[in-house]
Amino acid sequence: MSLTVRTATQQDLPALLKLYTQLSARHQPPAALTQAVRHDMLRHPGMHVLLAELEGRVVGTLTVSFLPNRTRLARPYGVIENVVVDFSARRQGVGQALMAAAETLAHGVKAYKLMLMTGHQVETAQPFYRSCVYDQHSKVPFEKRFI
Repeated sequence: MSLTVRTATQQDLPALLKLYTQLSARHQPPAALTQAVRHDMLRHPGMHVLLAELEGRVVGTLTVSFLPNRTRLARPYGVIENVVVDFSARRQGVGQALMAAAETLAHGVKAYKLMLMTGHQVETAQPFYRSCVYDQHSKVPFEKRFI
């Protein structure tokens, strides 16, 4: 099994958009807006859209953004979002490889932490993140949505 993780490019946009429908089909913006937003994401400083390929087929993605910080010796912190592994490729190490790649990037920029949030309704996601040694007890999440 050949599994690789790399940074997404413009040519990957159709495959990324297809994966994102598995994340949240009801929250997809119009196609024209989606293309523009995804194009900007690929060029945004500090933002990395990672892509996993299994046997040459796009099967997963995540976005990790690193933000500057005034505390913790001015070390940045990272936020992981939009983690998706294609239904057909789950339980084959794709998610683990994506998370490991995000951690490698975090070490490269000397980030002091990576954080993420997942929906409580996603039953398989929480055990997966715990298996990646993410602690859900060190912080209390608060969120305000504007959609």
